[in-house]
Amino acid sequence: MAIYRMSSKNGKLDELKKQLTDNQRKQSNIIEAIAECDNKDMRQNFYTKLSKLQEEQKGIEKDIILEEKAQPSYVNESHIKFFLKSLQKGDIDDINYKKILINVFVNAIISMMID
Repeated sequence: MAIYRMSSKNGKLDELKKQLTDNQRKQSNIIEAIAECDNKDMRQNFYTKLSKLQEEQKGIEKDIILEEKAQPSYVNESHIKFFLKSLQKGDIDDINYKKILINVFVNAIISMMID
């Protein structure tokens, strides 16, 4: 379960959420600047920047949705136990079974080393 929790962390999703927060902060700052500004040309520039940020926000939100959908569905302890017990029932002389075992455990070791 610990390995699953570590591997399910998504750096790209975290970065997108950070970008969204930053974008929203910038929009808030521009709205405050518009409220304080008396110069018509400056206000127009602020409106243009605000529109660009709002479009960026839509793109970031779409990317977040796509990234969340790409994440694996929730796995609990019983799922992991079932999977591991099913590995016990394999034929050790079957080359495909050997490949599955190697892939599963090598990937687990690599993901532990990376994190």
